[in-house]
Amino acid sequence: MCAEAAANIEPFGARAPGPFDRAIIECTRRMPDNWLGLRLAILMRRVVTMRLPGDVGLDVERWSLRLRLHPRRNGCEKDRGGNRTRPLDAGTAAGLRVECKTLASVLARENVTRIDALKIDVEGAEDRILVPFFNAAPENLWPRFMIIEDTHELWRDDPFAILGERGYRGVARTKLNVMVER
Repeated sequence: MCAEAAANIEPFGARAPGPFDRAIIECTRRMPDNWLGLRLAILMRRVVTMRLPGDVGLDVERWSLRLRLHPRRNGCEKDRGGNRTRPLDAGTAAGLRVECKTLASVLARENVTRIDALKIDVEGAEDRILVPFFNAAPENLWPRFMIIEDTHELWRDDPFAILGERGYRGVARTKLNVMVER
């Protein structure tokens, strides 16, 4: 980060929500985890968003994490697995290009020699990460336990078939995730 950008970052707490906004945030955290509760929480949080000038973030603390959230650009509440990445086709004129590294190269760079657990949620690209990893990585790097977002409808390959061949078995499933262990 350049010095100019670092100088412009406000310290945590500078964007703390006021009493009204804190009350709405706390109320939405207590909503039931069902369709109606989620919709009510979204509507109530929109009240907070409408009160903010521009794209101002809010400083909140949750699970001992200090977070600066930007409610106007929040795609996650529109819910659970709603965001996706799409690879560029050859005919696509423009798009955002990002540098990609293989999972094995990231682990090597960080000197990781063992993985106890791995959670992977890369918006429909799980197969493009897991299949090459398990085809090339030494067995000592294979995680003992994994949580994988199941977006199989977007996958080119089936990582679950490869995991099964390598001794993994499903142990639990939620609406969006599959837990496997070996």
